Amino acid sequence: MNLLDRLELDKKKIVLVILGIVLLFYLDFNFLLKLQFRKIKGATIKITKLKKDINTLNKDLEAMKARQQNLQKTALKAKRIISEEKIPALLENIADMANKNNVIIISMAHSRDPRTKEVKLKLDLSSNYHRLGRFINAIENAEVFMAVEGLEIVREQSNYLLQNVKLLLKTYVKK
Repeated sequence: MNLLDRLELDKKKIVLVILGIVLLFYLDFNFLLKLQFRKIKGATIKITKLKKDINTLNKDLEAMKARQQNLQKTALKAKRIISEEKIPALLENIADMANKNNVIIISMAHSRDPRTKEVKLKLDLSSNYHRLGRFINAIENAEVFMAVEGLEIVREQSNYLLQNVKLLLKTYVKK
């Protein structure tokens, strides 16, 4: 009977251990694993959304770079290089810009470098600071390619509001 009682007691212990393990798996699955699966699913959705957003951002960046390159090409195309015969017309155009911005041209001269097809325009001007800025802006935004290469500003002795300006512009000519 001792052996029989022991076997029965061992069976009860084994059943109790098995029930405990089953209960542990049930609680683990119901509470912990379901919660973990929900979190993983939510994280997967967030990761998918972020990947989609990154792809959209990369496409937008590429499109922006392409537009910027097109704008730069268009801006360069908009600037034209004049022929040598049109230099007097260019000087007249500069004089018109000066008049519109109330800049007084004291003298204007040009010289050409035959090796580089560069034309230097030397202007002696009299103007106040703000009008001079508008005049230079008009020159650099003109249809013809011109760039300020040198600028020397000296305050006029008789009128402290006026500046005497030596402006050196550079442009190119084609034959």
